[in-house]
Amino acid sequence: KTYYLGPKKIVGNLYVAGSVTLVITGTIYVTGNVTFDGAATTTLSSSYGSNSGVIVTDGKVIFGGSAKAYGSGTSGSYLMLVSTSDCPKSSSCSGANAIEMLGAGNAIILNAQKGTINFTGSAMANEATGYTIKMDGATRVIYESGLVNPNFTSGPSGGFNITGWKEIDY
Repeated sequence: KTYYLGPKKIVGNLYVAGSVTLVITGTIYVTGNVTFDGAATTTLSSSYGSNSGVIVTDGKVIFGGSAKAYGSGTSGSYLMLVSTSDCPKSSSCSGANAIEMLGAGNAIILNAQKGTINFTGSAMANEATGYTIKMDGATRVIYESGLVNPNFTSGPSGGFNITGWKEIDY
């Protein structure tokens, strides 16, 4: 079965499992945890073209089983998973990491600037940025050329414009 989702704010958790396909049609923001498990496939809509998309969560990301994640199918398109969690630092984390990469994601970018990304088994990603990164087993992070400047969009019909900015001294 195929489901389409985005742009969307989810108050709670996002759980993608079994043999389903989730097609991302716009930016997704999750206030809870994001879990990809089983034989689930998550992909960006083909209308993203060579642009990349993002799922942002305030909780943890668990990518396990044989779950896969892909860009739109066009070269240069990536799905980025961002966790704002500082796990495992906080006592509320119970030792869990911000991102657990146990499966074999493809065309995926991981970001946990305040937390830990933990790779185990045969997990792989195209880019990983974290406060701490742990790798074990046959895990791989393969930085591709072009990842220096991926093109992110909020979806096929969206975008963001900066109307002004200023420097702040601390």
